[in-house]
Amino acid sequence: MLAICIPVYNYDISSLIHSLKQELIALSAEVTIIIVDDGSSEKIKAINKLVTEGCTYIELNSNIGRAKIRNYFTLLTKAQYLLFLDCDVIVLPNFIKTYINYISLNPSSAVICGGRIYPEKLPSKNQTLSHNYGIKRESKTAIERNKAPNDAFMTNNFVIKQETLENHPFNSNITRYGHEDTLLGYDLKNAGILINHIENPVINGDIESNSDYLQKSEIALCNLVTIINMQENRNDFIKSVRILDVYFNRLNAVFRFSIRIGFKLFKNHISNALKNGNTSLFLFDFYKLGILDEQLASSKTL
Repeated sequence: MLAICIPVYNYDISSLIHSLKQELIALSAEVTIIIVDDGSSEKIKAINKLVTEGCTYIELNSNIGRAKIRNYFTLLTKAQYLLFLDCDVIVLPNFIKTYINYISLNPSSAVICGGRIYPEKLPSKNQTLSHNYGIKRESKTAIERNKAPNDAFMTNNFVIKQETLENHPFNSNITRYGHEDTLLGYDLKNAGILINHIENPVINGDIESNSDYLQKSEIALCNLVTIINMQENRNDFIKSVRILDVYFNRLNAVFRFSIRIGFKLFKNHISNALKNGNTSLFLFDFYKLGILDEQLASSKTL
């Protein structure tokens, strides 16, 4: 009925697999666990092999990326539903049971998202940017997420029907980090498939350092510009992505020019401030708009 699909890249999944197995012992449901390692180091693979008894475990020779590896799971199971989890999440009690109960009551649901929360305890100052952004921008209730269900799609914790993913796969042309989930949510909406959001969150168990988070955000924005250029209806896609809608539709040419000049003058200062623990989301938003403006100009997308 349900296959738990976990793509892994350089992360110790011992705790996650233990938690899932413990819950499955108490459930009389047809559930399997499939783990695919996407080119991790030999050290990590050796650790993870120790906890894969009773699971399907596959190692890929090289990293194929976040989009392709999720599509790959459809070749590994005939389960009707696929539950995708990021390898760094922490699951709460009755996590699998909550999804199974929802599926039983709502069998027509093609895609179901449980949500994401962050640890209450503040991490070190070196991790505050990701933690603050996650709590204020990503940790939303199901009610909030269902207001714009497809725009709120994230791949860290969701269930999808196998046939839905086969018919609407992740875009395999996206090889870098970021926004492959944004594009799938948009494609599903265009296909008339609305995502159902429920209260069944996982905890983000790996808070990045400020430097790593800033770098990943820059890569994701670069990827987002690439995705824009893939779209036949560019304006419609722009409206569905908050930062693009702000940049193209809510800021006039004068404001965009001001961002461009201000970013050139203060880019390094802002970057250093964010890396050093400044958690101002206004400052972070300005930085992302500046990076977006740079990427759009370099790709001649403006």
